[in-house]
Amino acid sequence: MPITVEFAPKKEEILKKGDEECKELAEKLREAGKVYIDSDFPPNVTSIGVLKNYDTGEFQVPKSDEPWLQPKEFIKPHYLREDCVDEWKVWDNPQPFHVKQGDLGDCGLIAALMAVAQKKGLIEQIIPKRGYTMDCGIVQVRLLVNGEWKVIKTDFHIPQVDGWEIFSKMTKRQCWVAFIEKAFAKVKGSYGQLDSLCPTEAFKCLTGHPSKRNCINSKTNSDALWEDLIKHNSSGSFLAAATPRIEEGSEEKKKYEEVDLDTNHAYAILGFKEHKGHRLLRLGHGNWNRFKGKWSHLHAYDNEFLKDLCSLDREISNERIFWMEIEDFRRLFLCYFVCGHREWFTAVRFKEIVRRKKGDDMQCKIRSGKEDELCECLSFCTNYWHPVPPKSRSIVGVVASDEDEPITVSVDVQYSINYLYFKWINRLAAWIVRDEILNFTPLESEN
Repeated sequence: MPITVEFAPKKEEILKKGDEECKELAEKLREAGKVYIDSDFPPNVTSIGVLKNYDTGEFQVPKSDEPWLQPKEFIKPHYLREDCVDEWKVWDNPQPFHVKQGDLGDCGLIAALMAVAQKKGLIEQIIPKRGYTMDCGIVQVRLLVNGEWKVIKTDFHIPQVDGWEIFSKMTKRQCWVAFIEKAFAKVKGSYGQLDSLCPTEAFKCLTGHPSKRNCINSKTNSDALWEDLIKHNSSGSFLAAATPRIEEGSEEKKKYEEVDLDTNHAYAILGFKEHKGHRLLRLGHGNWNRFKGKWSHLHAYDNEFLKDLCSLDREISNERIFWMEIEDFRRLFLCYFVCGHREWFTAVRFKEIVRRKKGDDMQCKIRSGKEDELCECLSFCTNYWHPVPPKSRSIVGVVASDEDEPITVSVDVQYSINYLYFKWINRLAAWIVRDEILNFTPLESEN
């Protein structure tokens, strides 16, 4: 059976090309004395889309078409002090507590951004600081979209009402959160499409690494849960968690309201420590509520970290980050998400198109020569990506298209300097050594 295999360009090539295109556009804008306006995602009500009213639960189209503003045109909050903040910036020493959610139900993206912000170098890769952003209004955000790295180019105009941001906030006049949120909105088609965005999708787009959702229930053992979370954190993975959806007015809902913990909401997991014999998680939230349960009175960070922060950052960190005991976390949360980010990995990305057979939704399987080590990754479906044990240094996955279209199978193999052998038993085989594919052989179907 003939097959089509498409290899994606290397990430470095894509990013370099995108940067060069932005520089060329900036030169033209400077000569004309203009700033960039993105015609594909214009700064008007059409790009906002349909929004959910969380008071009524109804979806509605914004009636007014307020002009979007440049970062310098927004009202400067009264709490900004000259010793901390001057003019607007793309980013300046970005921190998880700089992430603030607006009037949009994209807590999954907000939680992922808080987690990713622990790696400042990664934020700098996702949204590079460029001169043409400041004077020409060209913003580039690097995201993994449909299995390929893309440079999402937008202008620097942000939705507003009365001079204040509608959606994510520009804490300390840093715009990186608002710009990344806008890039996601462009990919999805509008801001309204970001409602209920899952952390797994956000993590994958931001890092290129797939994520896994792990359920928590009454049978979950606190000791085992703590060990798993510590293991993932120690390996460099990013973590987030979500609370369950609970009926308004119920007794269960009151338990969350008593401690100011939002239901149906995503939180970032930002650290762990043992305090007076108790095991605590450091959680970050991007909304207005702050957990008021046991241990929430503790400072977000230790004195060694806080001494390097300005007074405003110390204040903000304690507003948006809190500690929770592992037993309360197990009791109050529905699930947690693990993004298997590894800084030293390199990715080879390719796609194969195969024809769908009637009545068989799952035709493509992956098998490894070391099935005992990779058994977890082989139990995947079309909706979730499953990380492989760290020893194998690899990640695989599959995505299927709509029923009437050919199946698009995406296999991500991420590896270190050690070689891996993967055999796609129905279709193809590949030897992968470092950054080269030495041999790529389509296999005949066994059916």
